[in-house]
Amino acid sequence: MRKVSYKIKISHGFEEKFHEFLEQNEKLFIEYGIVSLDEFEVQFKNDILYDEFYRAISQSIDIVSSQKVDDVLKSKGSHWYAVGVVSSHEISVSKKFDDYAAMHEEIEEVFVPQSESIVWVDQSTSKSVQECLSPGYIFIKAQHSEHIMRAAKNIRVKVSVLSNIVSDKEINAMKVRNQEDCNLGQKHSYSIGDPVYICAGPFKNYKGSIEEIDEENSKQLKVTLSVLGREIPVRLAFSEVRKMEV
Repeated sequence: MRKVSYKIKISHGFEEKFHEFLEQNEKLFIEYGIVSLDEFEVQFKNDILYDEFYRAISQSIDIVSSQKVDDVLKSKGSHWYAVGVVSSHEISVSKKFDDYAAMHEEIEEVFVPQSESIVWVDQSTSKSVQECLSPGYIFIKAQHSEHIMRAAKNIRVKVSVLSNIVSDKEINAMKVRNQEDCNLGQKHSYSIGDPVYICAGPFKNYKGSIEEIDEENSKQLKVTLSVLGREIPVRLAFSEVRKMEV
């Protein structure tokens, strides 16, 4: 028999008693996740154990609804899932899922919140660098989480799918923020200690490192320059500097 998961919604005021029941009856289920304050997703080895679990819990706790996850998903179509991946591999993994989605209908869309900035390798050479804004996670729209796991197996990547479904509203909000971050680009790519090249103003062609970032003023960066053997702190606008690759 295959494992099954049920979404169980309880009446308000029974939350503490529900947690106590779970602690006292661990042998009846495999694991559980919290969907909301009064809704839980519980996984069982089979439907027989679920039936035993339901009979026991309904004697002391008011159950509003209980529905198998497969049935819930089939009735509502496709959903967005947060998918855990190895940190720093988000973009490369998403591209593999994109390639898979082009050939398989069950994966509808792949989304990675990211920003794009320009990094200067030297005074005349630059390159575009993409950075993930959701470290360790990508978002995939599919009819069922099992479709994502099957795709991951086919493209040979390790992932974990969170049980909570992400709403279209949340994804759309992230897409808006994602576009804003890409538009801001260079401004938000700096960190304390980053090496920079001065591309404009009286200190043009000098190199230095960022000592302070102040986004509230027009002179937003405090950069330490080495001039004639002396360390000189100067304040510069984002537009006057370019980040250099270490």
